[in-house]
Amino acid sequence: MARPIPVAVIGCGHLGTYHARLYADLPEAELVGLVDVDAAAAARLGSELGVPVFSSFGELLTSREWAGAPLPEAVSVATPTVTHEEVVLFCLERGLHVLVEKPIADSVPAAARMNAAAKEAGRVLAVGHVERFSPAFQAARDELIAPRYVEAHRLAPFVPRSLDVDVVLDLMIHDLDLTLALVPSEVEAVDAAGVPVLTDGADIATARIRFQDGTIANLTASRVSRDKVRKIRFFGRGRYHSLDLLRGDGERVLLSRSSSGAFTPPPDLPAALAPAPLPPGTDVDAAAALPPSLSEAQGIELLAYLQHAGLSLQYGKVDVTSRNALRDELADFLAAVAASESAAEGAGPGTAGVASRGGDGSTVDGDHARHRLRGASGEDGMRALVLAEEVRKGVHDSLERLRPGS
Repeated sequence: MARPIPVAVIGCGHLGTYHARLYADLPEAELVGLVDVDAAAAARLGSELGVPVFSSFGELLTSREWAGAPLPEAVSVATPTVTHEEVVLFCLERGLHVLVEKPIADSVPAAARMNAAAKEAGRVLAVGHVERFSPAFQAARDELIAPRYVEAHRLAPFVPRSLDVDVVLDLMIHDLDLTLALVPSEVEAVDAAGVPVLTDGADIATARIRFQDGTIANLTASRVSRDKVRKIRFFGRGRYHSLDLLRGDGERVLLSRSSSGAFTPPPDLPAALAPAPLPPGTDVDAAAALPPSLSEAQGIELLAYLQHAGLSLQYGKVDVTSRNALRDELADFLAAVAASESAAEGAGPGTAGVASRGGDGSTVDGDHARHRLRGASGEDGMRALVLAEEVRKGVHDSLERLRPGS
């Protein structure tokens, strides 16, 4: 087994604590330090994990507190979004690989500077879009090819700790990233709106995104809901996937030609199988599953109808293996770091740092890709932020129209 990579965690709040505990448990990592301006919080976590604590990252790099312990080669940055650029640039300029929590930065120009610094330093810059490692998403990933319609609902109770960003950067950006990861087309138009509920900014937002190839994505996010919901649905030609990212399960429906290849013009759809309209005034929870609208007998009749048309319908559950998404994300980041270091060492004397991140999220040395990340690269994080800013513009305009006197 390759040597463990020395890592540090900057920011020991809610997310940073998870990072630190998982690094301490991962055989691929050696947790060598924690950094936080809150000395008490950092001390508690440091005592729990048995690692030194520092009030600044510069102090960690120059400390002589322990003899023989390695300095970090990689870091997780889990500080408030407004500080991401300063902290990440500091680390990259000192030759460290960086995983920064989402969103990558508080502005697109800041994200661009971070990516440029990573390229210049030849270091890995990854972004913590952890939903890419959701067990349900990973299980269905290979089947989610070029969806034509995406629908997502991400709802959460109000949490005061996330108020440094609005609901788009806090929640919706997860689904923006997943959509961009799957749709092989550029964004053509964005229509978005939002409303304030408990804060002055948007606490609920909805966005309709149209891509140049005709794909549509309808995304809704709320941070003032009673219950947590993280559901996303993908519709493609002859296929449908519904994933519950919170529960970690999903279902698929596949429609295909029968093996004979024969096609018989189908009769009209039986009237009994046609969907009944909802009575006027019916309340509908768009995020909740609807009860089956067909009886067993009607379901059999529908299958016969499809078979007559030379089509077959396959329904089944997505085979999901229970995993820790953040653990997988950190392990993937460490694999990229190890590959980058190996590539730099193999390049020969005087060429340290030539290994860099490819735009596709791979670590490359010359023409040879060593590791293609499943997670989000710095470039991926910036794409998600660019789209999020378009959504936020629409949300801002809708908020302005809601203000008295507008």
